[in-house]
Amino acid sequence: MRDDIESVKVNESTNHFSKSYPKLIALGVLFLYLILSICIWHRVWIKGPTTWIVNTTGDPSQNVWFIGWFAHSISTLNFSATLHSKAMFAPNGVSLLANPAIQFPSLVLTPFTLLFGPVFSFNLAVTLAPVLNGFFCYLMCRHFNIGFLGSGVAGFVFGFGPFVSVDLHYGHLHVTWLWLIPLLVIIFDEIFRKQSRNYILNSLYLTLLLIAQFFTSLEFLAIFALMSLFAAFIWAVLNLSRLGSWTRTKGAYCVKSLVLAALLSIVILSYPTWQFVFGPTHLNGEIWPNIGKISTSLKSFIFPHGESAGVRFVSGGNGDFLGPGTLFVLIAGTFVFRKLKVVLLLASLLVVAVVFSMGSSIHFGHLSIPMPDAILTHLPGLYDIFPSRFGAVIDLVCAGLVAVVIEQLLVAKSRSEETEVSKTARLHSKKSTDTAGARRWIGVGAVIVLVIPMVMANQWPYKASNAGTPNGLDNITHVLPPNSSIAFYAVPSGEEAPSMIWQAEDNFSFNIYGGYALIPGPSGRATESLPLNTFTFLLSAASLGVLSTTLTPVDARNLQHTIASQNIDAVVLTVNSKNYLTLRKDFALALGPPILATKDIVAFRS
Repeated sequence: MRDDIESVKVNESTNHFSKSYPKLIALGVLFLYLILSICIWHRVWIKGPTTWIVNTTGDPSQNVWFIGWFAHSISTLNFSATLHSKAMFAPNGVSLLANPAIQFPSLVLTPFTLLFGPVFSFNLAVTLAPVLNGFFCYLMCRHFNIGFLGSGVAGFVFGFGPFVSVDLHYGHLHVTWLWLIPLLVIIFDEIFRKQSRNYILNSLYLTLLLIAQFFTSLEFLAIFALMSLFAAFIWAVLNLSRLGSWTRTKGAYCVKSLVLAALLSIVILSYPTWQFVFGPTHLNGEIWPNIGKISTSLKSFIFPHGESAGVRFVSGGNGDFLGPGTLFVLIAGTFVFRKLKVVLLLASLLVVAVVFSMGSSIHFGHLSIPMPDAILTHLPGLYDIFPSRFGAVIDLVCAGLVAVVIEQLLVAKSRSEETEVSKTARLHSKKSTDTAGARRWIGVGAVIVLVIPMVMANQWPYKASNAGTPNGLDNITHVLPPNSSIAFYAVPSGEEAPSMIWQAEDNFSFNIYGGYALIPGPSGRATESLPLNTFTFLLSAASLGVLSTTLTPVDARNLQHTIASQNIDAVVLTVNSKNYLTLRKDFALALGPPILATKDIVAFRS
């Protein structure tokens, strides 16, 4: 029996050109994706990619900080600092493994960071994210003998689909640099099915990909492992009659490859894993409470804003939107080509991903029905997976299913090529040709139905905000000792965190009191908040707009003592921040006259 993947019919007429010039077509696809992404991000590239960014909220600013910190650590040969940093939340610091510190993307970007700065590298990363995702998805489909048209559409669905488009607006490189996943699919296919190379070579490839994914997103490494188990189980069910034959002919190769890759990965990742579990400022227990509610809903697959009761969209957007057109193509294609095992495999994986994306429960009016994801919330290593992250799996499986459906619609095997044709045979040949033409038009219609709703649902092009360093900040770093701890107001948070960008652009000549990252709270559980004291209470009151009077002399002395006890060397106020004038009077009472005042900032030495 032929392999289930190889049982997909290939459109010989449309694949002749792609087989003759595969590299040229691949470069063309890559170029088209790149042009589209540049159009989407054209605002930051026109205004200035070294100072402009999509926005200065917490997540993009955090990504810039991570990129800059990694390059700084490498350039100073301080390799341990890539796992733990004291430049943020000084003096204790922050565990970078407990945060989405994107070490692998930062490593790839390091030459650009050292040459042009972390803001440029961030803009380059978000521009390349959909391009690389789409291109490697294209290569994955070509690996499975899909034609260039179906593979190209699949690459668009995965690279520029709803999941990546929503999260890319917030940076989120740990969940938008997804191009390692298609490569992992290819390697697993090489290990389980093709076995055309020495098993040691495949093990090395798999190990490198697993390590790269570990240092990109632990969350997606766990998701990929989980979905791989489901894929193996579904494949086994679909191929029960040939399991014995597969075990005899390919089982040993598969076991040796996986065991060697597992051993190599364990050895190489043992120290980072120890740092993650037991290292400085590690986190205990679950990070996100009620994570099962950050999920999708049945409406969200059809409507761009399909939020339902008991559901919160991550990143403020619907990354699971597919649209009725896409759903129709997927459902109709699955029904028409249901005899293909690869279609059944992909359709089954799609159902699994959809079910897990719905979170711990699904709501129908006042009725709440428990879902399988509720089990994940109690399993170590899996309880911090956002259910909505399965939207990336949905897009990848949809891309593969779309590629197979389009390929089958474009199959046009005409009998007119036979050398001796009778009149009856010619009639059949004409009918076959007409049918092939109709299928091609249906295939083109399917592409239009797929692509147009996805493009219209996205808020392209992305906006741009100025993240330039305020006037005078470089002067304060000259009058303070190296690695001084500076407390900024506004305090970096999810709403705004430009000071983290300024720190990264200044090559980390100072540390920040506070920041935007996960740190252990009093019980070791994750928090993003600074400890409550006179200083942080004052800043919180100012940011909430409830600070209206200046401090008494006694309160000013308490504030001065608190600042000194927190090892803060200077306090910097941005002029356009909320309640700036009142805070300036308060800090002048507590710390004396400012050591620096410009049109953008005012600085006090503690």
